[in-house]
Amino acid sequence: RTRFHKLQGVGPWIHTKLHERNGLESELSTYDTVKFPLRPPNLDEAYERRQAERIKRRRQREKEEAAARKMLEQKRQKKEDTDHDSHPAEKKNKVAENQTVALLADTEKISREVNATAATIDEHLAKANQELSNI
Repeated sequence: RTRFHKLQGVGPWIHTKLHERNGLESELSTYDTVKFPLRPPNLDEAYERRQAERIKRRRQREKEEAAARKMLEQKRQKKEDTDHDSHPAEKKNKVAENQTVALLADTEKISREVNATAATIDEHLAKANQELSNI
């Protein structure tokens, strides 16, 4: 058997045994029904206003959180894309490729300088040969 039961099956819980009931439980058990008064209308208006403000703040916070999550997802995706494009082996290959391009450019520059110098030497030799043939 239970220690408590509900008054009229729907009311507040009270002790089953009469000698265990406190003053409030004894008084409540004498009533045919227990009705709690309605909330005063001015409290309802304040409550509704606070609820509307809470909902508004919650929606704003949810929007901000969604925007932050979206930004983080975009950053993560961008990082994945750059990481995916440049694995360690690929990074080494890119570095080697850049070095090769730089070396080729240097080689071409040196080759042009050598060719220019060779042309100058050829010109000087041609002049010297012509002067020798005039003697």
